[in-house]
Amino acid sequence: MEAVREADAAAPRPGRRYRLLLTSWRRERAGSIQSVQYLAQGLAARGHDVRVACSPGSPLARRLEAAGVAVVGIEFGRGWNPRAGRVLARLIRAAAIELVDAQDSRDRKAVILARVMFGARVPLVITRRQMTSSHPLGNRLYSAVADRIIAISQGVADSLVARGIASSKITVVHTGLDVSRVDGAVPAGAVDALRRELGLDASLPTVGVVARRKDQETLLRAAARLGRPLNLVFAGIERDDRLAALEPALPAGSRVAYAGFRESVLPLYALLDIKVLTTLREGLSQAILEAMALRVPVIAAAAGGTPEVIVDGETGLLFPPGDADALAADLGRLLDDPPLRARLAQAGAQRVRDLFSAARLVDNTESVYRELLGP
Repeated sequence: MEAVREADAAAPRPGRRYRLLLTSWRRERAGSIQSVQYLAQGLAARGHDVRVACSPGSPLARRLEAAGVAVVGIEFGRGWNPRAGRVLARLIRAAAIELVDAQDSRDRKAVILARVMFGARVPLVITRRQMTSSHPLGNRLYSAVADRIIAISQGVADSLVARGIASSKITVVHTGLDVSRVDGAVPAGAVDALRRELGLDASLPTVGVVARRKDQETLLRAAARLGRPLNLVFAGIERDDRLAALEPALPAGSRVAYAGFRESVLPLYALLDIKVLTTLREGLSQAILEAMALRVPVIAAAAGGTPEVIVDGETGLLFPPGDADALAADLGRLLDDPPLRARLAQAGAQRVRDLFSAARLVDNTESVYRELLGP
């Protein structure tokens, strides 16, 4: 497989400022919208004229408006939506946009229509956040139309090349974390209050998954095979029939809590002794970066871009995706070895702050834009 280049981290470069349009259709809360928020705010802070076209009233729109970033409300609809393409083309011309960066799937289609059908011929960047499941013909279309494709991890880049996208079009820009989001102090009493709210046993270790629906069944199976009671916390989801069916197999005394979405992550991570990411496909998880930055030891499925963040045995532990026996063994290893937990937590925090910061994300993305637009 041909090598895919990675953007070089560098200090902000002097030069002219650009009129930029980022797009994202997502209406739900997800780690990806945090990345879009960090990028838009960082680019605006450097003097670029940044607009974000996103679903009106969405969590992303509200966050950006609160941060003072210009938001344009667009309903992208599903599939190839000519109306959304026409609206985007008008916006690009009216605002004299110099470059468009499509951050997600539905808006990606609308931006391509704006360019191909409605004549909005400005440089186009497509950011890919997930291991691709697009049809190879669709990927070849994106490869032909886009001036550059940003993959948020090498794992995503490899999946794109395997599905027909030219490696010469792809640059890896790892997603990043704004550490100010997790550097605040946990309010006094917040952890105890959360433990009571969730009905957890203060005498038991607490293991949690912070993610949308991503193979959480594997943690329940692993906890059953571990054979000792735990507090299990699933944040970001609600209980469903598939998860409930696995709970009776847990050891006596186990507690299971479904915490839903939490706007404030600090009490949640402070509650956890171990953070687990169970997933079968992963671009690069914001929740993993958050937990590591907060010095929570992490065990994660070795899927997609996760091994680029976690060095197995050094900054966390990796297990084969879907392997409940391997996850159970890793849980037992960490629970029985507090010095190892502390060592992994400290090394993980340093790795995230050194290599996966929001500032580095902005630096490297800006470098891609400058290649296309000139200094």
